[in-house]
Amino acid sequence: MEIGRREFIAIENCRVSGEAEKLRAYDEWLGVLREGMQEGWRREVRLGTLMKEWRVKGGLDHETVREVHEVTGGRMWVNGELEWVDYAHVGNCAGVPQAIEG
Repeated sequence: MEIGRREFIAIENCRVSGEAEKLRAYDEWLGVLREGMQEGWRREVRLGTLMKEWRVKGGLDHETVREVHEVTGGRMWVNGELEWVDYAHVGNCAGVPQAIEG
């Protein structure tokens, strides 16, 4: 699955919104992802973000990426770099990136 920057911004806006409707939309979106993973979707997410500092722990992008990966598992690529593998953070904000085969 690929998530473009505009989609990601919309997802983040729902996640951090104080509006019940947007929070509900975010939860529903995560639910759709969760159901898809149970139905055997390929567990690979490619996300594009333009933010240079997206890796800052506690930052908006970092937390949204983490939450999405917690639902999908598998491999998550951000800006072309492998960041998460089966719930383990292997990207640069976890220190030196680890080599992952396959």
